[in-house]
Amino acid sequence: MDLFGLFPLLQEANANPFVALLLGGLVGGVVALLSGFASMRLHGLEAGIATFALLMLVVQILTYWDSIAPTTGQ
Repeated sequence: MDLFGLFPLLQEANANPFVALLLGGLVGGVVALLSGFASMRLHGLEAGIATFALLMLVVQILTYWDSIAPTTGQ
């Protein structure tokens, strides 16, 4: 499978699935910690809107940042 346009470090990455699982959990935990500090004072609807906004931010970054992921045709 040729993933031209993918970030070179990701294109050549090869890891044990367990190491990748731990690394993904660690990265997710750091993102959750940072976003949690930012939204800690929000309650109810405001917290839901902030969570949805973070989701949309991540989707937009992963969809349109060409050096990280290949283009998706959008």
